[in-house]
Amino acid sequence: QGDPGSTVKFSLLHALWAGLTHHAIENSSAELHQLMIPYREVAKPSISRHVIDQLPPGLPPPAFADNTCFPMKIPETREAAHQLKAVLHDLEEVTGLKVKNSKSKILVIHGEN
Repeated sequence: QGDPGSTVKFSLLHALWAGLTHHAIENSSAELHQLMIPYREVAKPSISRHVIDQLPPGLPPPAFADNTCFPMKIPETREAAHQLKAVLHDLEEVTGLKVKNSKSKILVIHGEN
């Protein structure tokens, strides 16, 4: 704070942090990968297959200011949660951005399937 470039620096680090977290989930081992929600599972049937094939494999994390939402499936094992925690810790070391557990929430939404 106080530095004229701090907003830009934070925005770039936040985008990097969110993108790398999402990339780790999409491209990781079976344990962490099970958190990903594929676009194919949530896309409306009216969207053409050609358009769906152009999308990234999983839902990306929407972000606003310093808030980020990671849509994820509930994992079958606790190992996925441990691996996600390790990824977040590693990214904290790289970017300096930390997830504040006291400000984090888990919202479970039951879908039709």
